[in-house]
Amino acid sequence: MIKKVLISFCIFILYTTNAMAQTNHQIQIIDIKKGKVIKNVQKSPDLQQEVEKFLEGITGVYVKLNPYPNNGFVIKIPLEPNVTVKNQWFNDLVDEVMIIFPVQE
Repeated sequence: MIKKVLISFCIFILYTTNAMAQTNHQIQIIDIKKGKVIKNVQKSPDLQQEVEKFLEGITGVYVKLNPYPNNGFVIKIPLEPNVTVKNQWFNDLVDEVMIIFPVQE
């Protein structure tokens, strides 16, 4: 009985470790209206640096923004390694940035 539990536990650990290692390092461009990814783009170190500069340069919060419009595009950028953002509104690690481009109808 103990052998079965240990073997099951080992299989579970190996399976979850493998699943966690399969991260998506591509940038996704999503069409909001279609609700699906329309393009995948390979991420580059230069883009990672640009996103880090963008996060460091946040100086305020815009409250009149519709957080998820009905039409437009979302660019989903994974960050590897994670970036620490520390300002008066937020203090934590960021592992993904989503940039929203609304389209006016």
